[in-house]
Amino acid sequence: MAKAEKSINEGELRQFNYLFSLGLFAVGVDLASTVIQVCYYDPKSKQIKNRQLKRDEFYEFIKAPEFGPMQLCIEACGSCNYWSREFVKYGHSAKVVLAKDVKPFIMSSDKNDKLDARGLFKCCLTETLGRTVKPKDESQQTILNLHTVRSLLIKQLVQTQNSYRAMIYELGGVSKPQSINRLKLSGEEMLAKLQDENSDAVDNFNCIKEALTQGLDNTAQRLKVIDGYLHNFAHTNEDCKRLMTIPGIAEISATAIYAVMGDPDNFENGAQFAALAGFVPAMVGTGGREYQLSTRRSANPLLKGMIYICAVSQLAKVAKHDKERKSQLAIKLDHSDAKKKVIVAVANRLCKVAWAVTKYKKDYDPTKCGLLF
Repeated sequence: MAKAEKSINEGELRQFNYLFSLGLFAVGVDLASTVIQVCYYDPKSKQIKNRQLKRDEFYEFIKAPEFGPMQLCIEACGSCNYWSREFVKYGHSAKVVLAKDVKPFIMSSDKNDKLDARGLFKCCLTETLGRTVKPKDESQQTILNLHTVRSLLIKQLVQTQNSYRAMIYELGGVSKPQSINRLKLSGEEMLAKLQDENSDAVDNFNCIKEALTQGLDNTAQRLKVIDGYLHNFAHTNEDCKRLMTIPGIAEISATAIYAVMGDPDNFENGAQFAALAGFVPAMVGTGGREYQLSTRRSANPLLKGMIYICAVSQLAKVAKHDKERKSQLAIKLDHSDAKKKVIVAVANRLCKVAWAVTKYKKDYDPTKCGLLF
């Protein structure tokens, strides 16, 4: 098993001293639920300290730092937003690094907490690290969690509906996939049919009907409560209100963009945010030749689905209301063989505009972007 080094090279020492002169003591932190590994350079002993601290001990470590304010470098993970806010609260600086950017600094095929903390410490001493991300605040984090719960409930609702339809179909019935009420009516009709036939399965199916009907009603009610809350939140949050000025974006999608984006300074431009949503083509190249492929598969699934639906709704709106076909979007639709390419182009533009209105705190200006109407 490889061991973490206990020395520091000249370049790292120079960067450490530079940060120290700015009033920041560099520390690499490998987070976990109960024990936390910290790695830092001790100027007194001139050795790297790699210590394992329990949660309470780590709190004491950041509350009463031995060497003054610290720059703590942590890996992007489930608890990175919480700990970043805690670091800032106690007067420190947080540096959140993407997991893929930490790997080259570990320099070992082995993996343990000491090596990870050492790699994060090296990240802290690197000027050209790549993209670091700013943490989400509690509002953004909980709205994102609420969207996760909403997606889970929608999945449960669809699964329950499909199971109910399959059971009705297996008994010779037909249920059209129109609505929950229509599905419940089909179940009532199947129960009446079994009763008329004096079937032995009446009690069995009645139990199925009661269980699935209650499940559908409960899930639909919980979704209604969540949607109502998201609607109210969108009309009280300033960023969401600005996002809703963009054609095609309504309350639910505005809250999703607000939660996923976090701090707009995490992205250099709107194209980077569009890449997060998966609406930027992948590029490959070798020997001086570059090729543009289809859109990236690696994307935020919540954001990609929301933006895609927004783009489709905007196309449907233009197709319905622009009878004279004068808008740029209508012209694109009429002259394109693949409508999906137009949808992706509109989704890409929606992402860029969403980033711009959030970054510069301004409402959507139709004179600066004609593709959306």
